[in-house]
Amino acid sequence: SNHQGAYDILALYGFLGREFRWVMKEELRRVPFLGWGCAAIGHIFVDRSNPGRAIASLEAARLRLTGGVSVLFFPEGTRSDDGRLLPFKKGGFTMARQLDLPILPVSIAGSWRILPKACLFPRPGSVRVRFHAPIAPSNNADTEALIGKVRAAIESGLEQDGN
Repeated sequence: SNHQGAYDILALYGFLGREFRWVMKEELRRVPFLGWGCAAIGHIFVDRSNPGRAIASLEAARLRLTGGVSVLFFPEGTRSDDGRLLPFKKGGFTMARQLDLPILPVSIAGSWRILPKACLFPRPGSVRVRFHAPIAPSNNADTEALIGKVRAAIESGLEQDGN
């Protein structure tokens, strides 16, 4: 999924209707209540300052994919300031290719207006969550091709909103 703001997570909990674990930066583990709760539930923390530890975290995440549990990646790695799509990082795509797991691209539009960076209180607004057709990693020549295909799908769900 793209990552427009903190409200994305609440929107996804409301729309997905299934168990999932999301990947988040290690710094969030230290946020009272949020970090503790996410750790207890089994969400995946990644140390973005250390590529070796980040990869180890993703490797450990494989164990959480049993019984149909999905892993949610925000491939931009951070929230957008203005709703525009940022460059994608490779971690989630590499994991999907290694495990040959399908990727379900998700576009979230409008959330950056509701709870942008550095904003503590939600503003009025609406969010649109659009699910795209799954993409099989094995059908793409390499990770860059896979990233391009997923990015195009997510981008297509944002164009109608002018984001």
